[in-house]
Amino acid sequence: MHPERGARLRAIRKVKTDHAFLLVCQVVTDNSSGPVQEIFREWIPARRQWQFSGMNSWPLHPDALIDTDAAAIYEWRSDAVGNIMAEVATQLSGTEVELTMDVRSPKNGDLRSRLDSGQDYAALLKMVDRLNIWSFQGIDSTGYYAIVQLASFYVDQDPTRYGIEIGLWHSDGAVSPEALEIELLLAEDCNVPYVSITPTSLMDQGAWDVLRRVWGSPQTAATGE
Repeated sequence: MHPERGARLRAIRKVKTDHAFLLVCQVVTDNSSGPVQEIFREWIPARRQWQFSGMNSWPLHPDALIDTDAAAIYEWRSDAVGNIMAEVATQLSGTEVELTMDVRSPKNGDLRSRLDSGQDYAALLKMVDRLNIWSFQGIDSTGYYAIVQLASFYVDQDPTRYGIEIGLWHSDGAVSPEALEIELLLAEDCNVPYVSITPTSLMDQGAWDVLRRVWGSPQTAATGE
């Protein structure tokens, strides 16, 4: 299957530093190299993050460390991400741009969400057109399920609302072209209509050659032919 063409939204990039979270929302108008419109940018200093939750302080363990798995924190994160995506959807209203959001894949048997990242799939689908479920087999936190399982869990339920994004990261630098080809062929076998690959910085000539074989793409990174 070919990747989705046309305008899409690169929804949220969250950068964590020692002092703050940066939330950036950007729109890419032609899916590749066109102009990027930044909708908003907001710094949230770490010492003030709890104030955005409406709580007086974060839930704590008996040893006074923050309980990062507390239900209240998960709920706040989901509400915060949902509010951001609702604002993005409003900004895109009338533009005919489909709002696609990348989300982390489940890390356990709970297939409904990644609440630790503020990603309640069902809630987000009320605001976005499609969710791209990460299939990053080289990363433990997002490689719990194989692409065949992810397709069964999500794409088979509604192929218009779910896509799969293949990640090239690996502990050795990048997955091999052979591993990428296996992932792409599995996606085709599972009839996944929306497939993307990230990041382009790890797309070497071997990866582009795989795309030409599997997707029939005429373009390569080296020659652009």
